[in-house]
Amino acid sequence: MAIENKGGSCDICGYRKCSQALKFHHLDAWKKDFGISDKGYTRGWLNIRTELKKSAYLSVPIVTAKYTTE
Repeated sequence: MAIENKGGSCDICGYRKCSQALKFHHLDAWKKDFGISDKGYTRGWLNIRTELKKSAYLSVPIVTAKYTTE
């Protein structure tokens, strides 16, 4: 449901072929209440939707480039 809520593809490049190559990335780490992709945690859908609004859905190459150029 979270992937569909974010449109199912990278917010920047549009990649959508393999969901394992896409990650939720918080736009402002200081506003992060929990990790969307954290395994083993259950949260109410309203809490997840609130957190999704703080996040982008990005392909791994985009996320990698962000962290290697900052």
